[in-house]
Amino acid sequence: MGGGITPAHSIQERLRAKGFVLTLDDQKAIVVIPLDWCEVRGSLYDDWRRAIAKELSTDPQRVLVSSTHVHDAPVMDAKAEFLLHETEKLGHWKELPFPSTIQLFS
Repeated sequence: MGGGITPAHSIQERLRAKGFVLTLDDQKAIVVIPLDWCEVRGSLYDDWRRAIAKELSTDPQRVLVSSTHVHDAPVMDAKAEFLLHETEKLGHWKELPFPSTIQLFS
C-alpha cells in the first residue's frame, strides 16, 4: 500500500477487477471497471484505460477505471516510481532544498 503498511508475505485472496460494459447499436462501448486497489493514478491509469479499450474495441476516453480504495491493496504510479528511483540512484535528492527555502506562493 505504497509504504503505508508492511508488505504482504502471502496472498490470502486475489484482487479483482469486475465491471460492466454499456453498448448501443450505433456507438462504441462504454466501460466502467472498479479495481481492488487503493489508488489508480498517473500513467498507470492511462495504461489500464488503453488496454481495456483495446480488448473491447472502444476508445480509452470511453473507459472509466476507478478504485475501491481498500487500504491493504496496491498503490501504483509507474512514472512517479521510476522518477523516484532515478533520483535516488543519481543522488539528486541530496540537491533538493529544505522545505523552509521553497517559496510556494508569490
